Amino acid sequence: MLSNLINKNMRKFILLLVLLTSSLGISQSKYEVEDGNIVVTKTIENIGETKDEIYKRVKSYFTRSYGSANSVIQTDDKEGGLVIGKGLYLNMTTFLLGTWKTNAYHILRIDIKDGRARIICTATTIIPNSSSYLDDKYEYAIANYLPITDKRAPAMTKKAQEEAFNALVEKMQESVESLAQTIKGEGGVKKEYADW
Repeated sequence: MLSNLINKNMRKFILLLVLLTSSLGISQSKYEVEDGNIVVTKTIENIGETKDEIYKRVKSYFTRSYGSANSVIQTDDKEGGLVIGKGLYLNMTTFLLGTWKTNAYHILRIDIKDGRARIICTATTIIPNSSSYLDDKYEYAIANYLPITDKRAPAMTKKAQEEAFNALVEKMQESVESLAQTIKGEGGVKKEYADW
């Protein structure tokens, strides 16, 4: 009788632990590792706009978010429905009283069709900058180190490296969500979408 009660309570505990772990997993950052890149993707369906209107919104996003669409956009193919831009996330994390800062280049690719768009944000390296190490610039491939592998990058603590990775994924998700809101006509300056 007592062993049945213990087994029953143990099963409840394990079930609760599984449910708690899975619910925590849902709220964690979602990304994929693909060919050495960290990738965050979002497809937007049923936008209700033409390819040309979505294209204009994408260009508007780059201008507002990066100050100049011309300095960021690497590929601009209106007819083919493709815009690719390259940006730099600055000061994602800071360590040692601000003497260490982590930065990362990222690529935003937007594929555009009538009524739909796909956003792909990729990053390959993290750049820990320090005024006292390696001429202020050392770049490491994200997929070769923590948390993707158990290897630690040179001159970074495990904690610092994990914080930099998490900050990068968060920035990538913010970029994708902000761009998605602009594409749907919900983000940015509302007057941009109004007829006048």
